[in-house]
Amino acid sequence: MKFIYFIVTLFLFTSCDPSSKVPSKQFWMDNPTDKAIQVKIDSIVYDLPASSGLSVELPAGRHFLAYNGESVQFFVKPNDQGCVINPTLSNYIFFHEIYFERGKEEEGNAEYEKIKSAYMSPFEIQPGDTIDVPFKVISDQLFIEQYEYFWHLGVTEPYRNGVVIAKGASNLTTAPQSKLFRENDFYNYVGRENLPEGFALKQSNYKLSDLKPFVFVADTITVDCEPAQKYLDLYRSRFKELLNSDAEHYKGKYDTLRYYTQFPIEVEKECSSRYNKDRTSSDNDIDKASVRIGKNLEKLGEKNAFIIKD
Repeated sequence: MKFIYFIVTLFLFTSCDPSSKVPSKQFWMDNPTDKAIQVKIDSIVYDLPASSGLSVELPAGRHFLAYNGESVQFFVKPNDQGCVINPTLSNYIFFHEIYFERGKEEEGNAEYEKIKSAYMSPFEIQPGDTIDVPFKVISDQLFIEQYEYFWHLGVTEPYRNGVVIAKGASNLTTAPQSKLFRENDFYNYVGRENLPEGFALKQSNYKLSDLKPFVFVADTITVDCEPAQKYLDLYRSRFKELLNSDAEHYKGKYDTLRYYTQFPIEVEKECSSRYNKDRTSSDNDIDKASVRIGKNLEKLGEKNAFIIKD
């Protein structure tokens, strides 16, 4: 059983100048396989022994990655969370462990029964046979983002018998701790004998060349109102400008994209059926385009890196 210990933490904040930060990102590049591999990023070749990884710092902007006869271009857009580069496109497991406060195991068990569904995911053992498990399988992803999988512990960090957290005003007696596992490390941790009979993760034949680029606004998306369509074309152009920027100019291009990519109110009044009663809702209306853009801006913000077209 895992235990938690509570402490009161005082946070001290210091001021800093964000503009002085170098626009770069520290990635963890991982090799979970049982063989040594070579990965080339731009002009540098990285040797990764079996079951190992290393830190790689990359400036914002375009980059090139090659592995096992395949290659892909990508763009680095740093954010404040971690990111694992997975050149072998191996399976990883995002696993949840629940810690109980020492001496309050009974309350913890009752609390766990109420919250456990939030940490369960469906897993298909075989067609038509699905069970709920306390983990998610991550497959065919070159970049595994911490914004998508909020792990407390990375691939090289083990679970501990106890954790210390700041309780504050909380009366909770449980604390979830999530970890990103390599596939073999996951089996070693949970024990194959503790998994359902017939349990196995699907092994993909995906290659780097099979991965799809991130699309901000698809060329197939149009708006059936000329003023709005002009702005839609402008937003596509701004995204292309971002992709063509280097580390020195990246931040300005990204800020322009995320802060000024919304339809002006005068355009909405002319083109949206919410304001203009002469217009009717359709698949190509401004409101649906606005929702798509908002969702893609959110997705973009969560990424430290994404694949781009050659």
